[in-house]
Amino acid sequence: MRVNLTGAFVEAVKPSEGGQADYWDERLPGLCLRVARGGRKSWTVMYRHHGLQRRLTLGTYPILGLADALGLARQTLREVQLGRDPAAFRREAAEQAAQERSERGVRGFAALAERFIEKHAKVRNRTWRGAERTIQLELLPGWGNLAAADVTRPRGPEAFGRQKARTGGSRAYAQDRMLDVRRVVVVG
Repeated sequence: MRVNLTGAFVEAVKPSEGGQADYWDERLPGLCLRVARGGRKSWTVMYRHHGLQRRLTLGTYPILGLADALGLARQTLREVQLGRDPAAFRREAAEQAAQERSERGVRGFAALAERFIEKHAKVRNRTWRGAERTIQLELLPGWGNLAAADVTRPRGPEAFGRQKARTGGSRAYAQDRMLDVRRVVVVG
């Protein structure tokens, strides 16, 4: 159904008796407010790319308001006009993010530590050399050969046993090192 999508209309529209309903904007062809049977409202945009019709979900109402939906729909349609497929771009970005997450588990702790120093510590910390020294002297000897997925809290005592004995360290020492490890794994 074609309607003039306004803030008042979007707020007031209820689910239809027959299930979900699509309300197409008269002002911006392609923008649609889809109201599901349960009352969930989502913004979509329809477009054609290389002759194939595609629907891209922009977000849900009220998190994404009418003005934001109009802006995103215009941006999406602009990308289509330039010959790009926004759905394919979004899909590729999601696949790349998933691949990076899976590689993070496969990569070793040493590689994560190196990435942490380069991408995080050097950029955000003036005393990054201290963090690098801690990683080189205290973390890598016990954790360097492990895959990132194998870096777990129970391995802490085994990994820090040598350093703890060498420094006469305490429980606080091991807890501090575990915080360092967590920073490397999460950020790296």
